[in-house]
Amino acid sequence: MPFIVEASTSDPAAREGHAKGNLADYEICPTRPKACEQTHRYHRSGYWVEVYDQDSGELLSGPINPDQPLPSYIV
Repeated sequence: MPFIVEASTSDPAAREGHAKGNLADYEICPTRPKACEQTHRYHRSGYWVEVYDQDSGELLSGPINPDQPLPSYIV
């Protein structure tokens, strides 16, 4: 199952509707380990992070606050 890892400049939960103006970057990751690595990279860079199932669009993890410790389990 491929994953989409999104990096945002502000809390994605605070955005209204489907506005993506705060989206800074995203990466399509073919495996769980790659999705976890990318999540770590974005988090270390100070971004809010969300991880989605690419096929269903389901939110699997996040939003992950850059000011908080990274969860031990991401996906």
